[in-house]
Amino acid sequence: MSARLRKLGKSGYYFAYFYDSARASKAEKGSFREKCVPLGVKTKNAAMVKFAGLVQRYELGKYDPWEPERAQSKLSLKEAADRFVEFKRQDDKRPKTLEAYRASVDGLVDSAPAGIMVSHLRKEDIRRYIQRTKADGTSPSPSTKIHRYRHLQVFVRWLREESYIETDPMKGVSKPRARAQVPSYLDALDIQRILNAIDADFTLKRSGGHARNGEIVWLKDIVKVAVATGMRLGELTSRRWSHVDLERGTIEICDSGSFKTKSHRSRRIKLVGSGLDVVRCRYEERADDRDGPVFTYANGTAVVPGYVSKRFKHYARLARLPENIHFHSLRHTTATWLIEEGVNPAVVQKILGHKDLQTTMIYVEIVDRITEEAMEGAAGKFTLSDA
Repeated sequence: MSARLRKLGKSGYYFAYFYDSARASKAEKGSFREKCVPLGVKTKNAAMVKFAGLVQRYELGKYDPWEPERAQSKLSLKEAADRFVEFKRQDDKRPKTLEAYRASVDGLVDSAPAGIMVSHLRKEDIRRYIQRTKADGTSPSPSTKIHRYRHLQVFVRWLREESYIETDPMKGVSKPRARAQVPSYLDALDIQRILNAIDADFTLKRSGGHARNGEIVWLKDIVKVAVATGMRLGELTSRRWSHVDLERGTIEICDSGSFKTKSHRSRRIKLVGSGLDVVRCRYEERADDRDGPVFTYANGTAVVPGYVSKRFKHYARLARLPENIHFHSLRHTTATWLIEEGVNPAVVQKILGHKDLQTTMIYVEIVDRITEEAMEGAAGKFTLSDA
């Protein structure tokens, strides 16, 4: 066997040529005596290093240019993670979904041995990451473990589809069990306490010269529309006036800019009660006729989901509500109230945009439990004596 290094064409890339007279002749069908291997570099020094390495491995019987190595033996876990996230980005995934995948695969890379090749990924590495403590030193919750497991499941499936790995390192890794959780919801009095807390804070700060008209109280509008529609926070903050039809009294939930719907389907919601009042008022108070955001701060800029969530939590605490109450609780509240009013679960599913009816049925169980507790609490009233 002989080998030589060549630089070809205008591209400036180097190639390694291997020649073996024992190989089949060019006249025969199959392999040729000479094999060209691209080195992927343009500088001579880098090419010579790669070339020398290939020749050495060939002489040791660890490399055959006529049977190229599979991609997985050359790719590190970190490189595979980066390619996976880029693949998901091109797959038009929502920013929050991409962030979740990025966090999971980066966590796996950090938990695995430094510089590990993707082909060496083992189930022990995956288990270690799923159980790894969070940045604040606390143990991961069951839901966090499940999210990590699901994200890695998608990652490993992609690795196998791309032929980066042959065996499944997820095999033998048990799916974490979920802790039974009842969605947190509010009653009408709780909602009013939050609105009152916002008003009180605004009044206090304005009297001290720390707030102008419209500041702070913009959150009340979002809370009212959230309860009246059941929209997710991202759906609310991404709505523009082109999505609103005041003649029909509806608002459309659809992809908009960087926002992508969770179910990948559009839906239209009827605006009623305080929700309709808020949207009409905001429409009349618009600064111009352009297609701007429906929900803005006092200065007219679009609200940011993360800030809305933090401010809501702040006022929920001021209202002395339980710690498990957060902005998404408003969506749970809408669903629970609709079921309490006897609305068909399939209709509630359509309003909320649930992909699976089973998700909606959780609220039916909540209402059933409320009914049972109410009857048990009133049991004494129905205990009658024979006398």
